[in-house]
Amino acid sequence: MSDIRPDDPRLPKPNWGCLLFLIPIVGIAATFAAYGVLFYSGYTGGSADGERVSLTYEGCAEAVPVLLDRATRMGLGDPEAVTAPGRITLSLTLPSDPEIAARIPGSLGRTAKLTALGGETALLGPADLAGASPRLNLLMSPFTVLELTDAAAERVREHKAAHPDGEIVYLVDDEPIGRETNKKALAGNEIEIPADAENEQERVRQAAEQAVLLGSGPLPCSLQLN
Repeated sequence: MSDIRPDDPRLPKPNWGCLLFLIPIVGIAATFAAYGVLFYSGYTGGSADGERVSLTYEGCAEAVPVLLDRATRMGLGDPEAVTAPGRITLSLTLPSDPEIAARIPGSLGRTAKLTALGGETALLGPADLAGASPRLNLLMSPFTVLELTDAAAERVREHKAAHPDGEIVYLVDDEPIGRETNKKALAGNEIEIPADAENEQERVRQAAEQAVLLGSGPLPCSLQLN
């Protein structure tokens, strides 16, 4: 058997066009890392490296598991909670970026209750959500992916088929976060909600924050930050 040199013309040439499909994959990590979005650090295994603080909320003790889960997903190092009657004190490590750190207390304490309306029909509630995650599409535009339970996905499909000229509005805490026409078919059990903030950095943060809050589920009671 004769040796074949690396530059032998008989060898197949790489199809450089195929590398274009790698751009979104590499870009997901690069984009979120470049912006330093706190809400994505938990997904990538990172951890905040700023000041250790204590946040105090007025509210029910049943909210503690959700708060701890949110803090962990956000990468807010070693979150711990202590409760007293009507009060929760949450200790955690903030990101070093002061602008990002300032968002933490309010975001953690959001109720984050998901609903969806098809006209006057309530189609979805918090129990219909199986998971949530941030994602970038092929154009590197951020959006939040909502994964529905099988029963909820079938309910949405049936509604779309029965009302082809309508639309579904998705809300968190009664504030719309996205809408889609009923002509758009449901892809598996997933719903893709584009971020609608004014600039790219804010859109990335928005998509990741919604994924964390919805993925952890809603708080069982409202919280008031002290």
